[in-house]
Amino acid sequence: GLRLPSELEWRAANDRGVLVPGATFPWEWTSTWYDRYPGTYADDRHFGTEYRVILRTSEPTRNFYRPDASACDVGFRCAADEA
Repeated sequence: GLRLPSELEWRAANDRGVLVPGATFPWEWTSTWYDRYPGTYADDRHFGTEYRVILRTSEPTRNFYRPDASACDVGFRCAADEA
């Protein structure tokens, strides 16, 4: 019943201070594919469904990483849907 949070859920929780205290990893996975933000015209050759968004726990810096890769500084937290 647990899952990775979307980028939007991660940011909302981070704004409330839910995800940051006790953070173990400097970067955390989200379930969001790395793509442009809606309503923007930014372009990046990495946009699409090859990379997932990772976010820096100490500040909401956005980056991307292949979901089949691993790194010692990228971790995750789980989200649960409300019952």
